[in-house]
Amino acid sequence: MVIRLRSGWNILWTLAAAATSSSRLVAVHRGYFPFIYQVHSFTFGSYSINSRRTGTILRPQQEQIPALDTRRRRIKTRMASLNSSTSPPTSSSPALQFEFVDIGANLLDEKYTDGIYFGKKRHEPDFDEVLARAVRQGVTHIILTAGTLAESRKAVNLVQEYRTKWEDAKTPPPLFLGCTVGVHPTRCQQEFIDNLEGQTTLEISEDSSSPTSKTADFVLDELLTLMSYAFDRGYIVAIGEIGLDYDRLQFSPKDVQIDFFKRQLDYFLYGDHPDIGSLPLFLHNRSVGTDVLDILKENREKVNFQSQKPVPIKGVVHSFDDTIELAQEFIDLGLYIGLNGCSLKTEENLAVVRELPLERILLETDCPYCEIKATHAGHQYVTTTFPKKADKKFEFGTMVKGRNEPCQLVQVAEVIAGVKGISVQDVAETCYKNSMNLYGSAFSSKKCATIQNERKIAS
Repeated sequence: MVIRLRSGWNILWTLAAAATSSSRLVAVHRGYFPFIYQVHSFTFGSYSINSRRTGTILRPQQEQIPALDTRRRRIKTRMASLNSSTSPPTSSSPALQFEFVDIGANLLDEKYTDGIYFGKKRHEPDFDEVLARAVRQGVTHIILTAGTLAESRKAVNLVQEYRTKWEDAKTPPPLFLGCTVGVHPTRCQQEFIDNLEGQTTLEISEDSSSPTSKTADFVLDELLTLMSYAFDRGYIVAIGEIGLDYDRLQFSPKDVQIDFFKRQLDYFLYGDHPDIGSLPLFLHNRSVGTDVLDILKENREKVNFQSQKPVPIKGVVHSFDDTIELAQEFIDLGLYIGLNGCSLKTEENLAVVRELPLERILLETDCPYCEIKATHAGHQYVTTTFPKKADKKFEFGTMVKGRNEPCQLVQVAEVIAGVKGISVQDVAETCYKNSMNLYGSAFSSKKCATIQNERKIAS
């Protein structure tokens, strides 16, 4: 009897089911987490099951384990991964007492989806493991960020697949997964000018005099169509990642970034779909002085074309690493400030965090980037650590060195707490409330309702 599950676990179930003809083994892969149902007692070597339903799969009877041959060692390693799904952190304060929202995670990165690092395949996809670790560390919501039209489509598809799996299983998901849709400032040249979607100007439009405007209009229309589809299904929770970045002008010139930051605001906030304009902005602001702020100020009095109602500016300036004066101006405009490891690198960064009002802070990892490193000024306040191995020595159930994950959000909270001289509990509770205030309508949508009560998972 062969029962097929994801992640290459067929050999385990094949061997277990073949061990005895009198056993009845019904395996169900629910979304991203495997379970066994109605398993009657039987023995396979030193492994046994005696349960009607268990998430503890083929747990070894430790006192009877003999020397294992190579194949059985591989099986034992896989079972340990299934049983734990995560490397246990060490901490002076248990993370499960907290609830977190990761407002910015690049989980579309090929390190998670393909196991590829700098062009080299190191392991099979471990996206499921990453989500499991996040849940076990108290993460209740994750927002996937996108920076191109293709990434936006991929993000929407991934969220749809995740939701569908749990709906088909008639079981609430362990966490909320949503996404952003938009074009990152450093991708504006490629998306709107170079037209890497593969379209010719004749394929795109016949009613515009400029090839550039034809390409740009096509991409903007496609983005808006995707937003409408995702909004109606509760998949999209923010517009972004949009904004300006003058650190990487080699990818997209300043004038191109400014032009398409403004055009995305016009298209999405003030265009033909008033509901899209109600979404928060996920903003990128890197070494641009007050340019992002000034453009937002110019737009705050605009009305939506269809509804003829003013559209308030709301959202978050993510991965903030600028001055307290600029932060305060963003806050005065009604925005939140997103903090991750890159916001906590230097003593100057920590001085800004110390002055930021906790009621305007949101937490993020920006994973796989922006991990809090030992060289960072904020590292002195980190109390929760995670065992990791190099990508070349990857094992399922173990985290990868240099690859940040949503489960590490607790570390960001610990640094903020240490800098401000308050408890991690205060940081977690306030930032969670802040996230609900900004994204609450999207998080509570009937089409994407997550289980605020049922999501508690035993450690």
